[in-house]
Amino acid sequence: MTAAVISTASRSARRRAGLGGRIGVYAFLLTAELFFLAPLYIMLVTSFKTMDEIRLGQLFALPIEPTIAPWRAAWQEACTGLACEGVRVGFWNSVAIVVPSTLLPIAVGAINGYALSLWRPRGADTLFALLLLGAFIPVQVMIYPLVKILAALGLGSYTRWRASSAVGEGTQVFTQAVNAARTGAKRLNTCQEVLLTAASASPSLTVRAYPGSTCSGTPTVRTLNLPAGVQASLHTGANSLSFRAPYGSTDAA
Repeated sequence: MTAAVISTASRSARRRAGLGGRIGVYAFLLTAELFFLAPLYIMLVTSFKTMDEIRLGQLFALPIEPTIAPWRAAWQEACTGLACEGVRVGFWNSVAIVVPSTLLPIAVGAINGYALSLWRPRGADTLFALLLLGAFIPVQVMIYPLVKILAALGLGSYTRWRASSAVGEGTQVFTQAVNAARTGAKRLNTCQEVLLTAASASPSLTVRAYPGSTCSGTPTVRTLNLPAGVQASLHTGANSLSFRAPYGSTDAA
């Protein structure tokens, strides 16, 4: 009788200890989940706020006057390089690339997998081991020899592609600097200036944000380096672009 009572008490104690442990585990998982979901929540909530609400700095507060204007502007008017057609162009390009490049390899891989599962030739285990080993090779390892092979066959020009890529990156940096200065001047009702430094080694763009409506005083300076390989030269004329107040608007466009 005594042994039975002791056994029952021991099981109850273990049950209570296990319950406490499970509660601790679930509490930790819930806290970790909230921690990692917080940036997503802030991003979504902020995207529905006006600029006046964003400037209040209340990150976790819900929008007072929800608006989808930022979503509409990003979809239709956001600038990518020289084109200001929104992210919709890149989105549909991504869909057109991702969908076929996902479905086609899955279809071909499924057919090959089915065939290999039924076909057992001599050395099938070795072939399977080689295929499994190849799955762990990073794609980046194969890019360099692929470029060398294409260059040797005359099917591609890496130098021309790299030069074109550098020019495209430089154009994008310049467009971003001009848009940042224009938007900042309009939003803050101040003077902002983009200055090109045409150094032969490393040309750069300098964005100067002045405190007042005239381009005077001590500005806040931000330097944007152009990609390696880009050469900039100045001809007759000014090497700066200024955006000045008054705009009389706090519109972010």
